Amino acid sequence: MPSRLNSIDAQAQLDQLHHELRQCRKCAEAGYFIGSRPVFAGPASAQVIVVGQAPAKVETGRDGIPFGLRRGGQRSLLWEWLEQAGWPEADFRARQYLSAVTKCYPGKSRSGSGDRAPTAAERRLCAPWRERELAIIQPKIIIAIGRIAIEQFLPELKGQPLETFISQIFQRGPTTIVPLPHPSGVSRWLNKPENRAKVDEALAQLKALKNNLEIS
Repeated sequence: MPSRLNSIDAQAQLDQLHHELRQCRKCAEAGYFIGSRPVFAGPASAQVIVVGQAPAKVETGRDGIPFGLRRGGQRSLLWEWLEQAGWPEADFRARQYLSAVTKCYPGKSRSGSGDRAPTAAERRLCAPWRERELAIIQPKIIIAIGRIAIEQFLPELKGQPLETFISQIFQRGPTTIVPLPHPSGVSRWLNKPENRAKVDEALAQLKALKNNLEIS
């Protein structure tokens, strides 16, 4: 990995990336539904990146805030998890970076329950944006949310049950990857107490990482 850019150069490069990303039409030109402008947030100085699957419908408004309020004004469960690891929502949003495997809302699933998962082709089309984000920011920690994001960074886990690796952390060069389940209310995985205990273990390790690396 190249040496970390100075803060001014890094922010200038990230601003340019965001400018280009807002004009991206790759998926639309390939015939895929695009239900929003790209959704992302955070400074180039971030030491932690959260990478989700794709923006949700509630994140596609004028503000385009990642992991914004759910229906009924409820916060995403993600913020409860991050607070458990030592990051109040406002602090995390101000200092760290929020992204996704694909940057635009992919539409509802055919079943009508939840959002459609982006296809492998859509993920490939969007991959260069994510790779550029990572090259500019060079995070110390990547928090991969949900199976699609996890498998982007840890392809060796493809097909393995979540409970076999949630609560583990993975070192890839200078970056630590922390996999977490998707916080969506549609998921039934979190209904089991033993799975919630796995998440608690993962968050305890994330908090220890935060403290050891002196990340604010």
